[in-house]
Amino acid sequence: MINVHVPFDDALPGTDTFIPFDEVKGSVQLPRDHAVQIVLHCRSSHMSAIARATLNKLSDAKIRELQGGFDP
Repeated sequence: MINVHVPFDDALPGTDTFIPFDEVKGSVQLPRDHAVQIVLHCRSSHMSAIARATLNKLSDAKIRELQGGFDP
């Protein structure tokens, strides 16, 4: 699970790393194994949608996003 919210504000339990949504392209923090499912999240799901679209263009990895974000 990757938090892509900028600026870093909070993270859900189980979050593995933080990568700013506008820096996911080419990030060395992304899993190399395309069989691994990646779940992106941010506060409102706006930034995670942008990150997901970027990654979908670059990879055939299983990329999902948390709809609605984590804003309480």
